[in-house]
Amino acid sequence: MLSKVNSIYQSCEKQNVHICSSIQESGILLGIQTNNMQVAIQSNNFNNIFNYDIIYQPINILFSPDSMLKFIDICEQLTKKKLDSRVLTVLEIICNKKIYELSCFIYKTCSYIILEFQSNINLSKVYYDKKYFEQVYLYIKEAEINEDEMIKYICKFIKNITCFDRVYYCEFQEDETGFIRCCLNNSNLNSLLNHHFPASDLPNSVKNLYKKNRYRLISDIQNNNIEIFGLNKPLDLTQSFYRKIGSTHIKYLHNMQVRSSASFSVVVNNKLFALFGCHSVLPNYTEKVVLAKIHILIELFSKRLEDNLNQKFKMNIYKKNIYIQKFISIYQDQNKNLNNIPKENFDLLKNTFQANHIFFRSNKKWGNDHEIPTEFKNLILSFLKNYKDKENIILINSLASINEEFRKFAKDLAAGMLLLKFDKNFSNLIIFLRPESLQQIRWCGNPNDLDLQTDGLLNPRNSFQTWYESVEYSCKAWDNIDLKLAQNLYYEFLPKFYLYEKNIKKYLSMNTLKFLRKKNYINNILSFLKK
Repeated sequence: MLSKVNSIYQSCEKQNVHICSSIQESGILLGIQTNNMQVAIQSNNFNNIFNYDIIYQPINILFSPDSMLKFIDICEQLTKKKLDSRVLTVLEIICNKKIYELSCFIYKTCSYIILEFQSNINLSKVYYDKKYFEQVYLYIKEAEINEDEMIKYICKFIKNITCFDRVYYCEFQEDETGFIRCCLNNSNLNSLLNHHFPASDLPNSVKNLYKKNRYRLISDIQNNNIEIFGLNKPLDLTQSFYRKIGSTHIKYLHNMQVRSSASFSVVVNNKLFALFGCHSVLPNYTEKVVLAKIHILIELFSKRLEDNLNQKFKMNIYKKNIYIQKFISIYQDQNKNLNNIPKENFDLLKNTFQANHIFFRSNKKWGNDHEIPTEFKNLILSFLKNYKDKENIILINSLASINEEFRKFAKDLAAGMLLLKFDKNFSNLIIFLRPESLQQIRWCGNPNDLDLQTDGLLNPRNSFQTWYESVEYSCKAWDNIDLKLAQNLYYEFLPKFYLYEKNIKKYLSMNTLKFLRKKNYINNILSFLKK
């Protein structure tokens, strides 16, 4: 099933939603030229609120003197890249002879310094519970990390402080699908707990935006998008808080019966690991200052999560590497002949990879493993002959998705495979097998109910009703630990002269290589290393 979803998912990558020429109605955008501090572009709702045009005017007519100095200082630091890519600050803005303290985003894009603030300047002054925030901050910082408890604690804080109807935590899996690990909701929105979302709902082009722009609010999908006046081409609004809502996203939220949403990115090891998301059936105008406080908590959580996951990963690798080194040592003692290694040592390696079978091919001959049928071995060789990827480590969770003839072996022998190949003609292989692991996945809507527009983009799904899928012919998925262990085993097994040859060719120029080949120096070096 996922193969169909993933093929459609690729077409979503055409969406450059950050390149646009309009913003949400709830915000005002001004683009300032730093050489003269004049406004070069403005969103078309500015003059409706301030009763005058500011385009081509000096920006100081908008600010109090103190705020003007603060703004100039921020502009200089952004230009010199001494500040983060987006700054949130409070500025005194003058409107109709009154001064309003407004939280504003300032960032640099193209040749402009962009200023963004809310269009409803009459909103009451923002308030948040400082003690509550400090309590949550201390808990995330110092509590012994229990991921489920901490995630639920953060969701509860977000829900209490923003009044969204539903707050959830969506974690991204190895296959790019999303899994809702925690969900708190009011009765007017269904729970999404333990539901899966197809990868096509959030393509990589959008995930990359979430990495750069860590939090965003869509106050009301029924509001209009406001054009930016003065542009001669669309603007890169990656850092924008009020960037326009794309028509696909609006329809997606509408189909979920949601009117407002917010999102906060959990970035781990420079990868979008998860999202804290919020939904409401009514408009939500949570202030940017409050959202920024939530962002601080989630950045702290992300760092603790990263440290915890990295530590667990290193410990797992360290413990299991001991068994790999032991196996390699026995392999060396047996004159590098896999056929001479005792069965109990193969079992040790098999258990290290949580496999149910391990077998090998050495010098074009299969090992003495009578549990592996010849038909299965021939299917593996047939697959390898048609395998176009140059990777030497192959992880497959469903062999049946490659060739239906593997189905007959899925239950008792192998549904999935981890394969290490040591040469181009497949004469030396080590293969780990895992049996079928039957699963029932709870999807938020049928992931197969997808259709493409004429331009190749994906239409948003209409249904988000719970839909169950029974997954057959797949094994327990190989993960990053399995991959790392396989890499360690591969490089221990690979004859050292192959590695030297690879590195020699990598670091020497083509002219130098031609000269060395002509003089037969490379072959002499490699012959020496083989010995």
